Amino acid sequence: MDLVRRRVERDGRQLVLTRLEADLLAYLMERAGRDVPREELLTEVWGYAATSSSRAVDFAVRRLRNKLGEPRSPLHILTAHGVGYRFVPLAPDASPSPGGPVVSRPPVRLATGLLDLERRTFKPAVGEEQTISRLEGELIESLLSAPGQTIPREDVIRRVWGWGDHASSLDAAVRRLRLKLEVEPSRPEVLVTVRGSGLRLETLAPGGPTARRTNLVAASTRFIPRPETEALGAALSHPLVTVVGTAGMGKTRLVQEVGAALLDEHPGIEVWFCDLSSAVSEHGVVRAVEAALGLEKISVGDPVQRISHVLARRPPGTVVVLDNFEQVKASAPLLERWMAAAPSVRLVVTSREHLGLPGERCLRLEPLTIEAAAQLFVDRTHDDRLDPGDESVRALVARLDCLPLAIELAAARSDQLSPQDLLDRLDRRLDLLIRRPMGAVTHHSTLRGALDWSWDLLSEAERTALAEASLFEGSFSIARAEAVIGVFDVAGSLDSLCTRSLMHHTSDDGYRLDEGIRAYAREKLQLAGEERVALERYRQVHLTRGEACAAGLRGHR
Repeated sequence: MDLVRRRVERDGRQLVLTRLEADLLAYLMERAGRDVPREELLTEVWGYAATSSSRAVDFAVRRLRNKLGEPRSPLHILTAHGVGYRFVPLAPDASPSPGGPVVSRPPVRLATGLLDLERRTFKPAVGEEQTISRLEGELIESLLSAPGQTIPREDVIRRVWGWGDHASSLDAAVRRLRLKLEVEPSRPEVLVTVRGSGLRLETLAPGGPTARRTNLVAASTRFIPRPETEALGAALSHPLVTVVGTAGMGKTRLVQEVGAALLDEHPGIEVWFCDLSSAVSEHGVVRAVEAALGLEKISVGDPVQRISHVLARRPPGTVVVLDNFEQVKASAPLLERWMAAAPSVRLVVTSREHLGLPGERCLRLEPLTIEAAAQLFVDRTHDDRLDPGDESVRALVARLDCLPLAIELAAARSDQLSPQDLLDRLDRRLDLLIRRPMGAVTHHSTLRGALDWSWDLLSEAERTALAEASLFEGSFSIARAEAVIGVFDVAGSLDSLCTRSLMHHTSDDGYRLDEGIRAYAREKLQLAGEERVALERYRQVHLTRGEACAAGLRGHR
């Protein structure tokens, strides 16, 4: 290129540049590697006001590319989408890449597929690749100047067509583009019309053209390994895995750790975490999933179907975590719809009971081992002087049922009380195990709050059975339970409590309560004013057994 003589030599031919083309090329070359806005080019090269139509710049660049021999695959004058143009020189010893144009922008991920503006193609998740016309590409570029935000129709028309009445042209271009981008063009979820305002292009990452891979937040504390970590990773060959455990067993932390590990091991997958602690209905579940996937701004169409479309287009092996599902168990049919629509996506549910859905794999979390529980306590105290092998530490975590939440709450009091002091005060554990400072109250701020969460989901018969079962220390048989617990179907209520992770079956076909749950249930029995009557039945059972034993002992030493 000879800008002084305004000539370009290509393939043995000499092409003459106009004064304007030479000035434009010189201006871009002086700012090589920088995105130069169209408005700046209009002002500095043309001498126009910045508010004038930028179409003059686009036409001049198109003519210049033709003379440089790169009309379709630009190597030097690249489009800076939504901004203007950028000049990229070649090094003295470099040669044009045989692989095609230099890509100045990564593909844009939409809910319905992958949009490549450099190649002007759209690859839907299902179906053949679509070609995007030049006009359609410019329309998309105008909307990508503010992804996820509404652009007034007048601004879109000015950027794409210039000044004048081009409303019908815009409507026709939008219709054609929706046929390519949307699953259901009549119910758009990507190219959205905002009535009385303008158009909006929804990308999967609000505020940017590329999609995030996760919404997981890095943990601030160290994770103590447990055997279920590998078991959960192996179980993800199933479409639905339900992680079951009692309140405070560490279900949420486990699935988050496994999700973070999957992101590191498999760069192509995504992990999305949906907190359902505030959901009380199917609508709440849908809203939480929409928020996790970044779809809450889209207000048209059926949201359940929209989520199905989005999940179907996620990379194979993507994991969606639905945390705290127990209080919305009636919404389980939603999961069946999503599994059918996206068979390559894995759903991981945390709950205090399994869902009973086809294809479900249930993983029940057990309490930590004494060694792991002691290590967790020492780790959360941040006290280097404590030893996980100390007898008082091991005795403390054993009395806490090796329950992660109870251990963390106890560790939060270690700045005031030693392990032995905590052990001596466990008779008042529900008042002792409180996270301080409290801050915002959640169901994980106190052991009582975590158990309230489960109590509220029980039927009246289950509440009575749990409260009156607190009279038993250690394990107890169904016969003793039926003599003490005043509900119609004692066995059914106790089995339901076991299903809900509030009670355990023992090896001799009996039942057992953890100490923390037993203390909570005894408190509920006292508050209900039923302790005296239930205790009378409990004493009568033991008195009858004692009298029978005494009769058999007469005459013996």
